[in-house]
Amino acid sequence: MGVVHVAIGGCRIELFQKDKYKEYIKTAPEWMKGMLKAYDDDPYARLVEMAKLAQKDGVIKGILMHQGESNTGEKEWPLKVKDVYDNLLADLNLRGQDVPLIAGEVVNADHGGTCASMNPIIATLPEVIPNSYVISSAGLGCAFDHLHFDAAGYRIFGQRYAAQALKLLGVGLPTAEELMERTVPASTNMHGCDFPRLDQDNRAYFRLFAPDVKRLQVDVCGKRYDMLKDEKGWWSAKTDKLVVGFHYYFLLVDGFSVIDPMSNTFFGCSRMASGIEVPEGKEGDYYRTQNVPHGQVRTVTYFSESQQKFRRCVVYTPAEYEKNTKKRYPVLYLQHGMGEDETGWSTQGYMYNILDNQIAQGKCVPMIVVMESGDVEVGFRPRPNKDANAERNLYGASFATLMVQDLIPMIDKTFRTYTDRENRAMAGLSWGGKQTFDITLTNLDKFSYIGAFSGAIFGLNVKDAFNGVFADAKRSIRR
Repeated sequence: MGVVHVAIGGCRIELFQKDKYKEYIKTAPEWMKGMLKAYDDDPYARLVEMAKLAQKDGVIKGILMHQGESNTGEKEWPLKVKDVYDNLLADLNLRGQDVPLIAGEVVNADHGGTCASMNPIIATLPEVIPNSYVISSAGLGCAFDHLHFDAAGYRIFGQRYAAQALKLLGVGLPTAEELMERTVPASTNMHGCDFPRLDQDNRAYFRLFAPDVKRLQVDVCGKRYDMLKDEKGWWSAKTDKLVVGFHYYFLLVDGFSVIDPMSNTFFGCSRMASGIEVPEGKEGDYYRTQNVPHGQVRTVTYFSESQQKFRRCVVYTPAEYEKNTKKRYPVLYLQHGMGEDETGWSTQGYMYNILDNQIAQGKCVPMIVVMESGDVEVGFRPRPNKDANAERNLYGASFATLMVQDLIPMIDKTFRTYTDRENRAMAGLSWGGKQTFDITLTNLDKFSYIGAFSGAIFGLNVKDAFNGVFADAKRSIRR
């Protein structure tokens, strides 16, 4: 699609009337004369010239127009526009029923538009040009002069023009109701909220009411999507295809990052975040709630002697824990990645569903799972002028002392656990994987099972790391 663009800022409509432009140019202000000269003092003729060039390889499907400020208050303005429109049809051998005129309002009264009184006049265009359409400027931001739109306003205005043109071409944008018929709400939405939604190709759809916002974007999966605002103040956006899985996302409101009020919140990226679950197929049933006995996830507050403050951890107990009151259980200490906290594995990761399903299928023994913040909720930030590798080793290192001296003793005292190393394991994702290595491989008398998932390991010399456990793995495993 191409656009033939001819424009003179601040001009009256008379400049494009074939029988009026010469008289108008005689009284044109000095600042306008340079622009007029660029069109040989006849912008209408240049418009026709360029349109005829376009017709050699294409078909003119519409005429776009934005003008009116300089004719504010003139009720005969629509008739002058009709004169320009009719001349274009005649000079380009076009038919009115085939070529609509799409015209936009000036800065709206809702933003104190200097020429807002012109909008009721612009609204009468369809009365004199049957195949014409007026694009609303409601809600669009403006510059300090209240005469021009601001950058965000122009972008949205352009999107409204495009939406009307597409509609006339039979490619109308779907309404919210139509969209809901062919999409499903995300499972991560707040209860009762219809958006965000997902289609069968895993594209996400967002919709939000924010009439006073100038620019709104969705930041998801490393890409920012501009949202389109309608004249009623509703913003909407559609993403590219998203990969299956859980994704954090944010809204950018005039450049400021906030959470979506229609999404449940999750601690990630070192802050509370919105999240959207793009579901897997049948293969994802292992983490979905099934009709099996369910364990419990509880929050446990305890006092850390090593840090002299109260801490919180999240503990999973299997379904049978409350019934078999004399039975003891092995313990898995499960750590999250950088920028997340102790709620991540249970809230985002559905670990309780995974354990419930695995235990019910006999694929793992009933166990207790403990999740702690690990002192890595805030992302890694090395101190100025310090060695990065040394700083990494300090990041989250305080958790090692806490875990050995405070957390494990508290868990063994509070819950019915086996307290020997054969029944204690630790695993972690990303930075939690690094912490797993750092803690378990220097305390092999306390752990017999170790798991690191994409562990954040930097500058590791396998020959002498962790007292040489990798150099003689068989001997280390037998410890």
